[in-house]
Amino acid sequence: MAEYTHLSEKQVKNLIQASYGLNIVGVKPVAEGIENSIYKLDCDSGRSYAFIIFETLELALVEAYCSVFEKIDVALQAKLSDLNVQVPSGVRLLDTACVHSGSKQRHFSLLVKSDDGVEKPAVLQPWIQGGRHQPDAKLCSDLGNVLGVVNSLRPAQDIEDGIPLNQHLYRIQLVEDTLADYQEEVRARFCAFKTELKDLLSVHDQFSIGLVHGDLFADNALMETTHLTGVIDFFNASWSPRLMDLAICLMDWCVRDGKFDENLTRSLIHGFRQKCEPIPEFDLQHWADLVRLAAFRFWCTRQEYYLACQVRGIEPVANREPSYCENVYNQVSEQLEFLNAVWHEPLTV
Repeated sequence: MAEYTHLSEKQVKNLIQASYGLNIVGVKPVAEGIENSIYKLDCDSGRSYAFIIFETLELALVEAYCSVFEKIDVALQAKLSDLNVQVPSGVRLLDTACVHSGSKQRHFSLLVKSDDGVEKPAVLQPWIQGGRHQPDAKLCSDLGNVLGVVNSLRPAQDIEDGIPLNQHLYRIQLVEDTLADYQEEVRARFCAFKTELKDLLSVHDQFSIGLVHGDLFADNALMETTHLTGVIDFFNASWSPRLMDLAICLMDWCVRDGKFDENLTRSLIHGFRQKCEPIPEFDLQHWADLVRLAAFRFWCTRQEYYLACQVRGIEPVANREPSYCENVYNQVSEQLEFLNAVWHEPLTV
């Protein structure tokens, strides 16, 4: 269980009452979190909330992300009102809890002090109903629609500054900066991936960019049996190549028995094409390598996660093996023709 910052039930109740004016009657740690500490809170009104404590994210960035959620929701409701997919916004602090941090006022996040005395930002979000289901063609199409809208949001034009650039490259760099901490086999494989992708990385700044979730595996999407109900954890979002989310989603949503399932992949990409702004041909020419780059990014993150678990003495969450990402990376070459051809097929309805 990724409960890195432990708070007692009494501590949580007092924090939420003082900061948001809510009376909490139930507190339960959420086991699925990997990078942050998450608690599910039940309120006396009958509503539930997610209380998220960020282990590494800086306060200013948490605030910037929270300010984006409302804009994402407006865009989704304008273009996808029939789907009723939600992105949970941050609950605003009470006026008495809004404080100035530097030159800016905090509206969403509070500071939580861990056992070692370190202050970490935390936010409260509405709990969206739904759970994880095995994605089918309908869910993949719905997700493609959502990505088509979100990934078409642009910096300055749609959203204020404060969102980072290319989080996927940053996460790769984190591992490269600490390669000495890893076993020789991991170091060698990292260098091999980086060499194989050098041509893509040399033109990376030429891709069209949009708002990219950056971590949209199926456990960050809430589903009921027939439809997508919400997308959560936009706290890895960045301005990135607009095809990166699709590349990342292929890894978890569309792989079956070690291969990209053609029906699921087609549904995801067709759904995206239905709602996105036109993708430049230059981007499409590098589509397959962007899928490889996404696999490399998560191979890095999972190596980082396994090392952190080892250091902290925590049992890794199941199904987070780096080898899965490497298998996806290698599979791109096996299905290259299909991955490229699906972009030019007639759209399915």
